[in-house]
Amino acid sequence: MSLRIVKRQTTYWDLAGCGRSLRVHFLDKQEHCFVQAEVPSFEITDDHPLLLPYKHPWQSVYISASLQQPEAFLHGLLAALNAELSPWRSAETYFNRHVDAIPILRNGYGFLFEGPSPLAEILSKWLTKCHVASKTFASMKSRWPMRVFVAGGNYVIAREFRVAES
Repeated sequence: MSLRIVKRQTTYWDLAGCGRSLRVHFLDKQEHCFVQAEVPSFEITDDHPLLLPYKHPWQSVYISASLQQPEAFLHGLLAALNAELSPWRSAETYFNRHVDAIPILRNGYGFLFEGPSPLAEILSKWLTKCHVASKTFASMKSRWPMRVFVAGGNYVIAREFRVAES
């Protein structure tokens, strides 16, 4: 089945294909991404990597010891974190936006990361393995339940969806 996203509005997207027209309504939309009009199919699910930031509470991670080789550490850490997120998100978005991670790791102090608890736990394990002291603090509650509409590389995250023939 091949579909085309023919109209995008704040509260719905219209899809057409195979002699059918559908309207996907979203309730309490949180986030969206549109990259292509032609899509092979779509799904609405509550189990997807895009929902990680909504499903779990967030934690902030601060460090208080330096690393000898911060570049190698960060390269390996990003690969581990991106394995949980790819291809939908990048781990870099959860690191300190005001100061690059390398100087923080080299200097050995400061705010390094804020993100979903499963990612913060991966970071904490890496820091512990390298004998880097760190503190983790709760920073945001879970925003669950959420669902995601995925059509090709496009998505909408919302509290609920309704699909209707149009």
